[in-house]
Amino acid sequence: EHSGQKKPTMSYDNVQTGRLKLKGGSNIKKPTVKRDEKKLVDLNAKRIQEKEEKERKEAELRKESAKAIAEIDAESAELDLNYRTKKTPAQLQFEEVQRTKMIKKRAEESAETSHRQKIEKFNKYLNSLSEHYDIPKVGPG
Repeated sequence: EHSGQKKPTMSYDNVQTGRLKLKGGSNIKKPTVKRDEKKLVDLNAKRIQEKEEKERKEAELRKESAKAIAEIDAESAELDLNYRTKKTPAQLQFEEVQRTKMIKKRAEESAETSHRQKIEKFNKYLNSLSEHYDIPKVGPG
């Protein structure tokens, strides 16, 4: 046994477990719902019809939104064309060259080093830092 501790007494031995029993409830029965087969068939048909109608409305909304998006795209393309026409051909060519250079640069950087190489490079950098950046120890020890 443990050092001087008493064994706990079973104070819950007389606890009753199981379902709660109500007084005089033995003759109470759960109410049953009587459904008419014809009503069930009508309800199911009505639900199916409502579901189809809802799907039709959603399809129409999708078509309308697609048309609106297409119109907005067309307008933005016109605005973009108008904006581009205000630039000289040299400016447009310069922007295009810059864009392609940037894409190539990003692709080369991502293909150049793997994750492991990046981590090793970062660790070398951290090791090269002076001890000045370390957290100073405070107190004895």
